[in-house]
This record gives sequence, structure tokens and C-alpha cells, in this order.
Amino acid sequence: MNPDAWIINNVVAFKLVKEVGEPPLLMPHNETGDIPVQFGTKIYKVILNGTKTLLSGDTPVATVQRTTDGEGYQENTWACPRTTIDTTDAIYVEIWRKFGNLNWELHENCTYITEQLKANELLNAYWKIRYYTKRAYESGLNRTYGWYGYGGSQYLSRIENFAYTDPKPDPPPLNLIETAITESKTYRQEFEQSNLGITEPLTPQARRETLYLRIRESINRGCREAVKLIPQTQKRSIAYSILMKALYDAFHYKKTPELTAYYNNLLDEMVGTH
Repeated sequence: MNPDAWIINNVVAFKLVKEVGEPPLLMPHNETGDIPVQFGTKIYKVILNGTKTLLSGDTPVATVQRTTDGEGYQENTWACPRTTIDTTDAIYVEIWRKFGNLNWELHENCTYITEQLKANELLNAYWKIRYYTKRAYESGLNRTYGWYGYGGSQYLSRIENFAYTDPKPDPPPLNLIETAITESKTYRQEFEQSNLGITEPLTPQARRETLYLRIRESINRGCREAVKLIPQTQKRSIAYSILMKALYDAFHYKKTPELTAYYNNLLDEMVGTH
């Protein structure tokens, strides 16, 4: 648990990461009487728009308690159920406190969130939740003080055995325009190397018309092969239209970085980053 804050899925919280951050923080609270102090955890799934779903139940889990003065690490476990998540989901954790018979309350400045996990599932595993806690009773004031610490090398509060499916790497770019051009060239070369038993046209006009038809068909074949890379089949028709226009323009006006960028941006807008 790291005292550096960040924003993940529209939620502002401290970092729930392996790296130790500075400064170390010891967050206090106090209540009247010589009473026990408990700490516990609530765990949520957070989707892309910031909506939280409680995974651990209404009452804090993995609770620890101090009935006498002292400080140091305490730990307990929580059985994480197998849970389906989206690749953009994050896990959000709250530290709660309970003094004596009072109600559970969220401890101040003790909320944490992971980065987007890029995983499809939380695995069924026992999470070991480790707390740095402190309790002190002031008899003159008749007050019990409780602290929860995190950050730095002093307070290594953390969650162990946090298990989920391995993050999926980003898919390789589709490069639709380059793919369409490559497929068009391949088809044209295969066509020209094939002996179809057709003699060459005898007139210049017929020769130009045949050449144009071959180029048009090779562009058509190249675009049809390229759009097969798009997993969302409903987006292939619009991608095909954009690619046909892109390759015709490249053929007529020369393929330039500006032309490629223009049609790549159009494809990104219409079918998603590719």
C-alpha cells in the first residue's frame, strides 16, 4: 500500500501496488474509554466508469484486534471467490476501524486502488492482509488511541497472494492499410504468374481496360483479406469501404505519409484503434 495517490477508473485513491512509497503514514483515531481497537478490510471491483461492486460483504473481513497497548504487524486472511472481471477493471480496498462496541467506520485516508488489471478473472485464493497497527490508552484522558500505518519501509501494510489471471498483452496493431496493400500485390503477382489460357488484348485500349480491371480486382481482394483481421464482424463493411478509397487514392495520387495518416485516423474513428 503506497501513499502516492492516483486516479483509476474515475476513482481517486492511494496506490495499491507492490512498490513502497514515501512518506510513511500513521493514521490516528481515538474514542472514550479503555476499549479494544479493531481493523478490517472491504474489497470492491471498480469498472471503467467508476462504479464499485462490493466483493467482500457488508462487514469488514480479515479483521485484527488490539486489546492492550502495543504496535506492530497483524494479519488475517480473506477467501477471495473466483470472480469474472473485465480487462479494464481495478480492485479498490478500504481499511475500516471499530472501537469497542461502536459501529465500524471507514478509517481516514485509507482507501487504495490497483491499476487496471488487464485480466479476466480473480482467482479463488486466500488473500493475506497485513496491517501495521498501534494502540495506546491515555488514562488521564480516558481515551483509547488507534493507528493504522502504511508507506515507507516502516509500515509495510500490504495484501499477499492477490491472484488473478495473467494480464493480457495488448493485441498487435492490425495495420489494415499496409495489410490491404500487401494482399493486393500478392494477388496481382499470383494472377500474372498464372496461365489462364487468355491471350493479351490486341489493341492499346483493350490492354488498358484489362490492366485497370486487374488492378481493381487486386485492390478489392486485398481489402477483403485485410478486413478479416477485424474481430467485430459488424465493422468490416465500413472498414472495407474506407480501405477501398484509401488504396484507390494511393494508386492515383501516390501513397504518402499524410494520406496514410488520414485514412488510419478515419479507420480509428469508425472501427476502433487498429
